[in-house]
Amino acid sequence: MTLHTHLAILQQAEYDWKRYWAWCKKHAGDQTEVQPKKKTAKYWLMLLLSIPLSVFLAPQTALRIALTLVLIPETIIRGIISVLAQLKLQAFQHRGLVIIAIAGSYAKTSTKHLLAQTLSPYLSVLATPDSVNTSLGIALTILKNLKNTHRVFIVELGAYQKGDVAQLVRFVHPNYGILTPIGAEHLERFGSFENVVETETELITTLPIPVLSHDQNITIIPEKLKTPRVSFYGFFPNSAFDISHVRITRSGTSCALAVNNANYDIFVPLFGKHNIVNILPSFWLAEKLGLQPWDIINTFASLQPVLHRLQPISTESGMLILDNGYNSYPDSVKESLAVLKEIPGKTKIVITPGFVEMGDRQAMYNEILGGQLAEVATVVCVTGTSNLSAIQKGLEKKKFPKKSFFTAKNENDAVRVLSSLFKADTVLLFEGGTPEIYQ
Repeated sequence: MTLHTHLAILQQAEYDWKRYWAWCKKHAGDQTEVQPKKKTAKYWLMLLLSIPLSVFLAPQTALRIALTLVLIPETIIRGIISVLAQLKLQAFQHRGLVIIAIAGSYAKTSTKHLLAQTLSPYLSVLATPDSVNTSLGIALTILKNLKNTHRVFIVELGAYQKGDVAQLVRFVHPNYGILTPIGAEHLERFGSFENVVETETELITTLPIPVLSHDQNITIIPEKLKTPRVSFYGFFPNSAFDISHVRITRSGTSCALAVNNANYDIFVPLFGKHNIVNILPSFWLAEKLGLQPWDIINTFASLQPVLHRLQPISTESGMLILDNGYNSYPDSVKESLAVLKEIPGKTKIVITPGFVEMGDRQAMYNEILGGQLAEVATVVCVTGTSNLSAIQKGLEKKKFPKKSFFTAKNENDAVRVLSSLFKADTVLLFEGGTPEIYQ
């Protein structure tokens, strides 16, 4: 493979040498050319440093030296940015800025954006953009976007190894915490599910702040952490909320909600029970921020979907597309398939590459996925080859019709292959996407 391909793979591995080297060993002898996701300044600097080195050295060795040279000044610059951002944030906190930190395996970004939308009509809110959840991304958001007028700052906390959440909690020093569902995520990096649990619950253990946790975590969180400052939201009986009469249509989701001895009829133009759950932290925070429940409810009907997280897309043919291209984990897939099952439609298509970063459990999780798809979808198309055999095995165990199973190189190819099925009574779910590093 060429130097350019090696650099593109290193970029897709987020310049993590261990992940890049594991890919190299797995694809030894592969001559496939891979293009970079985006030619950033770091990409060009790496390329300029490694080209002269590659004249005398192997591409991997040249890139290793170039990466070392780049990381030295990058680490210094990151440290300076972090200190400046922390000083600014501390000054704003002394003036009354309320900081809300959101951790968890999935639904962080959705919860963050929905919370920002519900609070914004009444309070000046800043949230970390898109899926920004690293220390550098948070620091840059603080330095560039945090203004004196902001009353609330909502921060998403990302994690890939033990200590990541604790580090970010100490950095932003939040007033309140929201812990979304904990599930199997990035096992390739975490090493075990136990490490995931320990890391995500650092939101509870690092600082003595009030935390609202998804009730799915009740059986996961250690008993010693279930103190009075930790409350729960969701469908379980011990939740602070009572949700009933959930109904999903092509327009959105409605339900009856009982909280604090009051009853409300709720409608959101979003799909699924999980999105009803995702708006519940708004109620919890409304009281703490001096708002009334009706203030929050009035914003629900105008909520906008979060990009690539069961985002509905209408087509000229009348076919409904659900784009869940970003948010694909074993637990979150259960939710998106539950939505697909409930939404009216004759033909229900799922296009998916399967799960990635599942470590030595990847084949197992993808076989389970195949079985889940067989129970809901009428047509399944698997993109790429990494998880093809495992998903196919799961489908076959459920006796899924072979004539309804397709394969494709990527999502664009899948659309071409299945285009004849796209009609008004079709619902198409894009479940997950995959970069070339996982092909």
